[in-house]
Amino acid sequence: MRRLLNVDYVTLPNLIAGAPVVPEMLLHYCTPEAVGLRLAGIVADGPEREKQLEGYAVIRRRLGEAGAARRAADIIINDLRNNG
Repeated sequence: MRRLLNVDYVTLPNLIAGAPVVPEMLLHYCTPEAVGLRLAGIVADGPEREKQLEGYAVIRRRLGEAGAARRAADIIINDLRNNG
């Protein structure tokens, strides 16, 4: 199968942050066991949860207050132009 896009991430939080904020559990990686392990790592206090919360803070800073949808679209379009 030929790739149509060349992007580092496919989930919206990761695209906006430009980093792996949330796990991208696609296709055969998305099993109940794998999801359970990922959730266990972020439900309890610990380094995985802290890393994800820091990633959300990056997203909040990048999107700001008013006009967040437009900024998110601009970030994604820019990434596609540079890497697509």
